[in-house]
Amino acid sequence: MSRRDPKLLSNLLADDDPIWFEGLVSCGYMDHPALQKRNKIFRECNIEHDYLRALAKATPSWWKALFYRIEATKQEHYERVLVHATSIAAVAHQDERHFREKFPQIPTYYIPSFHAGQKVDALPGKGDYILYHGNLGLAENEHAATFLLKEVVPAMPECSFVFAGRQPSEQLRALAASLPNVRMEVSPEEERMKTLIREAHIHLLPTFQGTGLKLKLLNVLYHGRFVVVNPQMVNGTDVAPICHVVPTAEEMVAECRRLMRQEFSAEEGREREKILGKIYNNDTNLTNLLQLL
Repeated sequence: MSRRDPKLLSNLLADDDPIWFEGLVSCGYMDHPALQKRNKIFRECNIEHDYLRALAKATPSWWKALFYRIEATKQEHYERVLVHATSIAAVAHQDERHFREKFPQIPTYYIPSFHAGQKVDALPGKGDYILYHGNLGLAENEHAATFLLKEVVPAMPECSFVFAGRQPSEQLRALAASLPNVRMEVSPEEERMKTLIREAHIHLLPTFQGTGLKLKLLNVLYHGRFVVVNPQMVNGTDVAPICHVVPTAEEMVAECRRLMRQEFSAEEGREREKILGKIYNNDTNLTNLLQLL
């Protein structure tokens, strides 16, 4: 279930410093007797078994779905190792509640994910396309992209869409190619991806896997214009007030049409800065994290 290596254990025993466990995969020595009295902080990225079960629902392959369900059961069982943690740092509110309920004896804190954004620099004005981006080789992203290509894009023939990301399947490429108002950019370089994000008028980012915090959401809030999401995307976060949250394909179409007629204002950028600076400030969250150490 997790990584073990004698050299790693030897390194951990070389001093008395706090130990940072990043995700369940790193917890191979969480319960080791030699580390019993150490300060062990578990940094949660998402609820692993919930994530895997959502992947099982998203994949069209029955054998992949079976694999994800089996792995989810294993991860849920292995999560019990966290009784040996000194504290838990969760990235989302619903994750914090999960660990507080499951491990009430372990102090659990909400410390949002760290990210590369320093300030909101979204360009005022208008862009001429709607962007969906992500690792298109991941089942959850392929599910979201397929939903948009089938349920949203055909209803907006007057708008241009860009789908960008790594490893899109042949089925996803074919679906995108069948729509005249869609351009797919496969594995764009980092600078190209930054340009696509900054120049898009709308970032359309639904997810059907409301676990953890999607860092790409924070990224577009710092560097992009309008952000349209479904409720699952902002689940457990504090960014709903600065997103356009709509639950259905029909409402996404209506909201995107409305926003395509508007300019993104400097005032909206300042409002984002106010909320993001309060909740997702790296310096503040680092200070809170250091208190656990």
